[in-house]
Amino acid sequence: MRPSSPAIRIPARRTCSARARNLVECQQEDPETEFARCYNTVLVPRNDLTAKLRAEGKSGEEIQAAIAAAIEAGDIPETPSGTMSY
Repeated sequence: MRPSSPAIRIPARRTCSARARNLVECQQEDPETEFARCYNTVLVPRNDLTAKLRAEGKSGEEIQAAIAAAIEAGDIPETPSGTMSY
């Protein structure tokens, strides 16, 4: 991520460091190291729910169960096979 990359702040959810035109979104994980994770935008609903549950103090197992329940209920889409994330 370049310091000049535009940041998009999404209240109560996440900060998107860069949004490309090719369905890729990046979030800076650590401001000190400038480490960023990038993923397909199809993962945004899942990442938003994960961030919300982490903020509520849920455990990894609780988050995993909630994601599975949300997919089953149709609240978030299932991640298509082969979806990139780096």
